[in-house]
Amino acid sequence: MPLIVKRSKHEFVASNVEPSKSWHRDTLHEFYAPWREVAAMGRTIHVGEFGCFNKTPNDVALRWLTDMFSLWREYGWGWGMWNFEGPFGIINHGRPGARLEAMDGYLVDRDLLELMSGS
Repeated sequence: MPLIVKRSKHEFVASNVEPSKSWHRDTLHEFYAPWREVAAMGRTIHVGEFGCFNKTPNDVALRWLTDMFSLWREYGWGWGMWNFEGPFGIINHGRPGARLEAMDGYLVDRDLLELMSGS
């Protein structure tokens, strides 16, 4: 099924995502085409409540998030993760294989922090 973007007075809603598609930077760029069109109309885009579940292998999670962050930076879009702390967050998420660093009483995923900060 193709991506369908429905427009109401104040929002755009994407639906009918192809679950069997191989998702990577190029397919994400294609997926976000309708949203880039919205941005080209002068609208501000904010990607809200996203993340990568802590049962996803760490190397896969980092590659996925690298692709997403790089595109959103390129597009000038804002974003907010689903959790700060917890299974989709950057601290105390419990994802095996993550490089954790103690910081202000939290175990911070150092690689994810660097991705988020653009380091």
